[in-house]
Amino acid sequence: MRLKFSSLTGFIAATALALVGMTAKADQLDDIKKKGEIVFGVLGTDEPNSFVDPKTRGFIGYEIDIATAVAKKL
Repeated sequence: MRLKFSSLTGFIAATALALVGMTAKADQLDDIKKKGEIVFGVLGTDEPNSFVDPKTRGFIGYEIDIATAVAKKL
């Protein structure tokens, strides 16, 4: 009986946290759209994921490509 109660309590807590997280994300999306800008953080030290292009000194790599695609979709 105690195991069932413990499992049920854990499930309810996890569900509540997930719902709170979704609300926060919706607010953040509205803020991003209103601001017209989104900031992604990368280290730029993990080739090919993200690294500095020696010619342009700009960041390039998979993470940059994904961030750019996400920003365009928003």
